[in-house]
Amino acid sequence: MEQYLKTSGSQKFSFEGELLEIKKVDAIYVAVTAIGQQIVEVVADESEISRVKVGTKVTVDTKAFTPSINPA
Repeated sequence: MEQYLKTSGSQKFSFEGELLEIKKVDAIYVAVTAIGQQIVEVVADESEISRVKVGTKVTVDTKAFTPSINPA
């Protein structure tokens, strides 16, 4: 059984996926991520994007309604 929902710390949710694409839109980045069979677009800043690259496993989690993307 594959586990999609992981919790560590106080995140409201945390999903693991694969980073498919990074798009720069004006002053922000959009990280296109495959989570299960869903494609999710996450707004990210330069510091988050600098830690990941296309093709790597990442976690998408949120705290206080602020999503973030991190290396898995």
